[in-house]
Amino acid sequence: MERRIYHGNIKPADIAQALLGEFNHGNLRAQTIGQSDKMIVQVGTRPQAMSGGQTAMTVTIQKTEDGIMVELGEQAWLGVAASL
Repeated sequence: MERRIYHGNIKPADIAQALLGEFNHGNLRAQTIGQSDKMIVQVGTRPQAMSGGQTAMTVTIQKTEDGIMVELGEQAWLGVAASL
């Protein structure tokens, strides 16, 4: 799991909404879970996607004292490799 900390006046909900706007269309779907101090964004392929295989990843965004911490979960590589 990769973890990064971003400093400044950033809210987890702002990052979550930006990720939804970027990834919730086409062959991908995105959803958010959580409250204002800790948000989870799940991004994955739609069940009837025509190409690319099934894959998904989770982004956890959590408030810290002076910014936010963002963690990226591991991607399911097998789905992408199997579709090739």
